[in-house]
Amino acid sequence: MQFRHLLVVLLAAAVALPSACLRPKRDSSLLAELQKPKLPAPQPPLPVAGSDQPVPGGGVQPPRFDPKTSNIPALPGMPGTASQPLPTPPASVPDSPPGEGKPSARGTGLQINSSLDNATEAQLVAMLDATDDDDKRKGILERLRERRQERLKEKEKEKEKDKPMLPPATEPRSPMPVPVPPKDDALPKADPSVTPAQGKAPARNDLKAVRELIDAAAKKNDATSSFEARLVKREVVKGKEQPAEEAIYRFRKEPLSVHIRVVGDVGTGREVMWVKGQNDNKMTIVTGKGDNILLGAGKKMTMDPDDPLVTVKSRYRIYEAGMQRPIGALTKFVEQAEAGKRPVDSIRYVGAVDRKEYKTKPNLVEVTLTAEDDKFLPKGGKRQYYFDADPKSPSAGLPVLVISLDHENKEVEYYCFTDFKLVGELTDADFDPAKVGKKK
Repeated sequence: MQFRHLLVVLLAAAVALPSACLRPKRDSSLLAELQKPKLPAPQPPLPVAGSDQPVPGGGVQPPRFDPKTSNIPALPGMPGTASQPLPTPPASVPDSPPGEGKPSARGTGLQINSSLDNATEAQLVAMLDATDDDDKRKGILERLRERRQERLKEKEKEKEKDKPMLPPATEPRSPMPVPVPPKDDALPKADPSVTPAQGKAPARNDLKAVRELIDAAAKKNDATSSFEARLVKREVVKGKEQPAEEAIYRFRKEPLSVHIRVVGDVGTGREVMWVKGQNDNKMTIVTGKGDNILLGAGKKMTMDPDDPLVTVKSRYRIYEAGMQRPIGALTKFVEQAEAGKRPVDSIRYVGAVDRKEYKTKPNLVEVTLTAEDDKFLPKGGKRQYYFDADPKSPSAGLPVLVISLDHENKEVEYYCFTDFKLVGELTDADFDPAKVGKKK
C-alpha cells in the first residue's frame, strides 16, 4: 500500500511539472510597480467542474480563457466572484476614462474587448495569471500600463488642486526695504595705476583720480612756456563736417602767440599767425589750396578772429588755443561735481586705454555733457580727455587728445597733438607777421 501511494504522488508530480515549466514567466517587476492596491487574501481552493487534474500543493487547475465567447471566468476566491465581490472604486477616480468600453487596437495588434477595458487592475492581474497566450498577455500588460498612467494623472490633478492660490493683484504688498548707501569714507579708494574695465559704472572715488590728473596737467602746463607739435584736427561746424587738417602748431604762453602752418593735403600752404595785442589784435592769414576760389592760394590778408569768414570753418577762436582750454574745462566739471552742482557719475575715470596715435596707452577721462555744458552740443553728448602717460614724453601729463561726441555718439571734435617738442623760449622774431607766407 505504501508503495502504491508513493507511485500516485510521483505520477501527479510528473503531470504537473511540464505544465509549470511551459507557462510563461510573469513580469514580476512590472506587476510589482503597477499593482498598487493589495489583493485580498486568497480563499481556499474550490473544485471546478470538468477539472479533476491535481495541482501541486493542492487545489485545482485554474479555468481557461474561452476564445469563442471572449469571456474570462473569474478565479475562485478572486475579486468579482460571489465569495469576493469587487471593491468599490473611489468617486474621484473613474474606473475607466471617457470613451472606453469599445473594442480598440493596442500597440501589439491585439483586439481588447469591453471586459478588458472595464476591468480593474486586480482583475487584469487575474487575467494575466489565467492565460498562456503571449499576445493576450501583452494586451493585458498594455492595459495595466494605461491604468497605471491614468492613476498617476489623477494624482497630479489632486496635487494641483492642493496648491495654494496666489494673492489677488489688488492685495496690498509690504513695501520693499530701502538700501542704505555706504558712507564716503567706507568706499574703496581709486588707484590711478589700475586700469578699470571700460563701460564700468563710475564710482564716487573717480573724482579723486581725475583731480590728480588735472592737477598734474596744470602743473606741467604752468612750467611749459612754449612748445611745438603736430596737430591733426577734425570738426563739425554748424552741422557741416569739415575735412581733416594736419598742421605744424607753435605756441607761446606770454604774450599769447599762435602760429599754424598747414602741411597736409587739405589747405596746403595756409598759414595763420596771431599775437595778442599786436597788429590791432588781428590775425595774419595766407590762403591755402582750396580755401577761396576767387582769391586762390597764397593770398595774404589780415582778419579779426571773430570774423564770420573765419568762424565758419572752426568751432573755436585762435585766442582759445593751447592746453589751458581743455585743462580749465575739465577742472570746472570736477569742481561742479565736488560741490554737488552736477552728478558725480557724469565724470568717469577710465584709465589706460589703447590709442593708435600713441605707443604708450594714455589715461582716459570721460565726461557726460548736458546742453548747458557746451553751446555746440545743444542735446548734450560726451567729451573724452586723453592724458599722455609716457613719463619720457615731453608732453607727459598733458591732455594731448580731446574727442567730443554728440548725443548720437557721433564725433564732432577731434584734436590730436603728436611729436610734441619743448622749444624753450620763443621770441617775437618767431612770431613776426612779415615772415608769414615766405618759404621756410
